Amino acid sequence: MPRVFHSAILKPSTDQVWQVLRDFGGVHRWLPGIDRCDVENGLQGDQVGAVRHLVTRDGTRFRERLLALSDYDLTLAYAIIEAPLPVSDHLAEIRVIPVTEGGGSFLAWSAEFACPDGEHDRVTRFMLDEVIRPGLAALERGLAA
Repeated sequence: MPRVFHSAILKPSTDQVWQVLRDFGGVHRWLPGIDRCDVENGLQGDQVGAVRHLVTRDGTRFRERLLALSDYDLTLAYAIIEAPLPVSDHLAEIRVIPVTEGGGSFLAWSAEFACPDGEHDRVTRFMLDEVIRPGLAALERGLAA
């Protein structure tokens, strides 16, 4: 199974970063390209089992389920359950760790998924270059404002 991983040290505090990330239904406020995010079935954006319906600026639609959220460990896990990408068995995790020397936050974002053999590179590049890297940069910019 392909796996993508990216990490960054962000200047905002762990508390600031986690307050934004833990709102699974608020991803449209910080992730570039997401125009709308609705949490289905009346659940809250921090309830395990919540499904968010994402619509990108070009009208592309995704559905993702929150699998785990820990305020103690500052982690969340989610799965793509519907996407225009050729992926299945998707599992992603975002983890925030305090930087003890100098302050700030270490953020790690990873995902594993299955896809057809000929699609590994394309899907991996999409996740890294269109979601994770710009997402981390936008998160930091938004918190610094």
